[in-house]
Amino acid sequence: MEAITILKAIQNKKFNSPILRNINITKKRLGLPKAEPGACGVVVQVGLNGQNKALRVSRIELKRIQQRYQLIINYLRSNPSPYFINLDYYKSSLQIGKKAYDCIIMDWVEGKDMKSYVETNLYNSTALNKLADDFLKMVCYLHSKQIAHGDLHHGNILVLPNGQIKLIDYDSLYVPTLGGSFLDSIKGKQGYQHSKRIANQYSNQYLDYFSEWVIYLSLKALAERPSLWTKYKVKGKNDGFLFDIEDLKKPSQSTLFTELGQMSGTIQNIRQQLINAINAPNIQAIKSLTNVFSCNNVQTTKISSVRQRIVPIPNILKKNRLV
Repeated sequence: MEAITILKAIQNKKFNSPILRNINITKKRLGLPKAEPGACGVVVQVGLNGQNKALRVSRIELKRIQQRYQLIINYLRSNPSPYFINLDYYKSSLQIGKKAYDCIIMDWVEGKDMKSYVETNLYNSTALNKLADDFLKMVCYLHSKQIAHGDLHHGNILVLPNGQIKLIDYDSLYVPTLGGSFLDSIKGKQGYQHSKRIANQYSNQYLDYFSEWVIYLSLKALAERPSLWTKYKVKGKNDGFLFDIEDLKKPSQSTLFTELGQMSGTIQNIRQQLINAINAPNIQAIKSLTNVFSCNNVQTTKISSVRQRIVPIPNILKKNRLV
């Protein structure tokens, strides 16, 4: 589905849900919706009941997506954390031609994607090391709950003004209640993925293990040597962060891996762990970040201010959404 087609339907409020008909679309100059079209979905900022929200419509069709989201929402509500955004799923709620599309309403979060945050703080090693530490804390939490994002990359990690990390885009999210019967359909950005991810059949708790090494090493290396940003043209990489796809395919031939091997002992250690992960026969065989770096001294962020909300739904509206 083309992004422009979805945007037109939203702008014209072609909603089947009585709740969504009450949204106010946030607009930019020239009256255009404040939107962020992506490869997998379109996100539009809206107002609902006096609150800023994000309306998301998927551009791709995923098998059993309604059932998947029901299990995800129920799990996140039962296990509140500071890393996920409140969301509700509205079934068959946006009408485009003869077909009705599902919509997701989430809290709107103001923040910078991880790459933009790093660029802003490139010469602030304290800020970048703190971000790396906070990322490790998040990984510890996710592993403790057997959660995997499934498409972990800089664009799906937001850094809020207070430094807190939020994950967005949950189409590929894995939670334990999904079990082992949901397909691993979204394979993630190539610059963050193991070469054998494409062969992985079902979603599981190991989906992020490789991405976590890529991100953690990138943050720690840039904190130590910010010149890597310009030298390896980080800003212009759409599918990666510090590493190119070729770096991850052939680390022995990579100039970047060679330079990382000449940096501090900490960077050399993480570099070697990433090389070990690259050589793993499958994603299940990758040693996790938390098996190397202890979580014993990691203090998770307080969650009281971001507790998931469960709102009773009138029976008359239940047919319009997944509950």
